Amino acid sequence: MNTQVRLILLGLLAVALIDAGGSVASRLLHFDYGYFAPLSLLNYGFVGYFTARQYNAPKALLAGAVLGMFDVSVGWQLSILLKANAAGLQPEVGSSLWLATALFGTGLAAVAALVGGWMGQKPARKAAPLPPARPGSSIHTH
Repeated sequence: MNTQVRLILLGLLAVALIDAGGSVASRLLHFDYGYFAPLSLLNYGFVGYFTARQYNAPKALLAGAVLGMFDVSVGWQLSILLKANAAGLQPEVGSSLWLATALFGTGLAAVAALVGGWMGQKPARKAAPLPPARPGSSIHTH
């Protein structure tokens, strides 16, 4: 199993844990489940960062999109199943609303991963400077 697949699987596990833990905690402690959104964004960013360190920013973008799609599908169902304390969370939504939410959530996750990816890119190596020309060499400088 390559490193990118492992990173995505760890990210998916983190999404599930954030969604499940956030759902239960928000219900038991009576706060809005939406407060867990920054943790999800950090998760996407971390996966993007480490994916770009290993590969490149476009692969980080792809990894984020995968995590986002998982979050808006499986994560949404987890939060409904576990009765998250979230305003407006509905078990049944129309296909248009779900599609809009899926596109937005997937896009947001991809952008967060891309930002993490940009931070994680290894800086380009600078070429070693050329030694100065020796007097009498055939290279002329003006």
